Amino acid sequence: MNRNLRTLLPVVGACLGAVAPFASAATQRSFVASDGIDSNPCSLTQPCRSFTAALVQTNAGGEIIVVDSAGYGAVTINKAVSIVAPPGVYAGISVLGGDGIVVNAGASDDVVLRGLTVNAQGGNNGVVFNSGSTLYIENCTVRGFNGPSNANVRFAPSAASRLSVKDSFIRGGTTGVHATNATTASAVTIDNTRIEGNAVGLAAGTFSGALTLRNSVFVDNLGHAISLQTGAGQALDATVDNVMVSNNVGNGIDARGAAITVAMSNSTIVRNATGVYIQGGATAATARLTGNLVARNANGIQTGANGAILTPLSNTIEGNGVDGTTSGSYVQK
Repeated sequence: MNRNLRTLLPVVGACLGAVAPFASAATQRSFVASDGIDSNPCSLTQPCRSFTAALVQTNAGGEIIVVDSAGYGAVTINKAVSIVAPPGVYAGISVLGGDGIVVNAGASDDVVLRGLTVNAQGGNNGVVFNSGSTLYIENCTVRGFNGPSNANVRFAPSAASRLSVKDSFIRGGTTGVHATNATTASAVTIDNTRIEGNAVGLAAGTFSGALTLRNSVFVDNLGHAISLQTGAGQALDATVDNVMVSNNVGNGIDARGAAITVAMSNSTIVRNATGVYIQGGATAATARLTGNLVARNANGIQTGANGAILTPLSNTIEGNGVDGTTSGSYVQK
C-alpha cells in the first residue's frame, strides 16, 4: 500500500467517526436497548437508552424499535413516529411525575404506540394527546393514574383529530379514557380493549364528534362504565357494538346532554346501577337499542327529561330491579 495512503487512513477514519453521530441524526429507524447510551447514534449496533434520545435521531414518519426488556422513560412526541416493542419484549415507562407520553404533533402527523406499558408511580396522566392527526394505541397497557383529575389516556385535541385504541388494557385510573374537545369534530374508536377498575371507564365529557366502541369489555369500574356528555353547540354520535358492560358501581351507559345519539347493538349490560340511562338537554338525546341483553341491573333502561330510548322490544330486558322507568319516552317497535 502507498505509504502516504497508509498514513492518511487513520486520519480519515477518525474524521468519519467524528461526523457519524451527525449523519445518523436523521434516520428512518432507530433503536433503544437496556445497555444503550443516549450519546450513541441509536443504530442497532449502537442503540440509545431512552425514547427521548431516539426520537431526536429519528426522521418524521420513522420508527423507534425496542431491542430488549427495560424501562425507557417518559417522552414528548412532536412529529409523526411509531414506537414499537415487539411481542415478548417489555417496554416500560414508569411515570414518577408529570405525564408519561405526551403527543404534541403536527396537524397531519400520525403517531403509533405499540406494545408499551405505562405505569403510574405518582404521575398525572399515562398518555396525553394534545395535537396531531391520529394517535394509535395498540397492544398497550396503561394503568394506575388515579389522582383527583388524572386519566390513563387523555384525548384533548385542539383541532379535529382521531384516537384509536386496540387490543389494550386500561385499568386502575381516575378515568380509563377521557375524551374532551371544544367545538371541533373528532373521533374515538376503542376496539378489543378491556377497561376495568377505574373510577370511570370511558368519559366523553364535553365531547363533539364520533365515538365507536366494539368488541370490548367495561368491567368493575367504580362509577359509570361509559359516560357521555356534550357542551353547548356540540353533537355526539356513539356506536356501541358487541360490548360487555358488567359489575360497574354506576350506570352501564350514562348519556346526558343535547344532541347525543347512541346506537347500541349485540351488547350485554348486566349488574350495573342502571343499564342504560339517557337524558337530553336543550335538544333531545336518543338511544336506539337492537339485539341487546339488559339484565340484573338495579334499573334496566331509564330516560330523563328530553331523552328517548327506541325499539326496546328488539332486546331482552328482564330480571332488573326495575326493567324500565322514564320521564322521557320509549318507542317500542
